[in-house]
Amino acid sequence: MEVVIKMEYVLKVDRQGRVVLPVELRRELGVKDGGSIIIKKKNNRVYIDVKRELEDEVKRWKEKIKGMKVKAGGIGRAESRWVSEEWSRKKLGIRA
Repeated sequence: MEVVIKMEYVLKVDRQGRVVLPVELRRELGVKDGGSIIIKKKNNRVYIDVKRELEDEVKRWKEKIKGMKVKAGGIGRAESRWVSEEWSRKKLGIRA
């Protein structure tokens, strides 16, 4: 498996072990002021992942869904609320 590196930064670590992520990287990753990241160590490598807040993820998915052209369909005579277009839109907060 080949690893592709889009960006590479050389960062300084201060006496207290802090590292400042460059603004371009924070923007691309969606790390906001006061946001959280996850640091993982595997062998001799360090991995940084963005900790997404549930509310932010829900908003992101809602925006994604709003842009989709999806139509819920019925299942014939035995149509249930689980596949009703009206019910699906109501639950997702999408206006017709």
